[in-house]
Amino acid sequence: MSITAVRTTIEELLSKMGVSYEAVEMQDGGNLPGAKFLIKTNDSGILIGNKGETLTALNFLVRRIIEKQTQDENHHFFIDVNDYQTMRIKEIHKLADMFAGRVRSFKHHVEMPPASSYERMVVHSYFANTSDIATESAGFGKERHVVLSYNEGEQNKEEF
Repeated sequence: MSITAVRTTIEELLSKMGVSYEAVEMQDGGNLPGAKFLIKTNDSGILIGNKGETLTALNFLVRRIIEKQTQDENHHFFIDVNDYQTMRIKEIHKLADMFAGRVRSFKHHVEMPPASSYERMVVHSYFANTSDIATESAGFGKERHVVLSYNEGEQNKEEF
């Protein structure tokens, strides 16, 4: 993936949309795979939209443009506006921790509220290295959600 190509594509789209911005910066994606392109702007509401729907669409559109330019579908990056995604990820982690606490207490699966594919991926990534919590997506369409299940693990099974 060319960092310059992604940044240029984002800047061109913002220009065509008539959205003013201070900068488009590439940063490490943190716990998520790939790079983060942070747009700093005073017009964040236009780019984020209701519950982040416009930002999700912007991510989809830029990814498809880059895939078409490079003839490669294996690009790992996401776009954030004024750290909205970063704050949203922290909220998702906090909610996931609350549900995981219930799973650990009751040793029974718990269904999280419906979430976008991106939000589900955040939860799956969050628990990827956690031995006692297993995740899977369930449901269809806008009702698709993550189910957290208790995983006893090998050491607990040997005790019985």
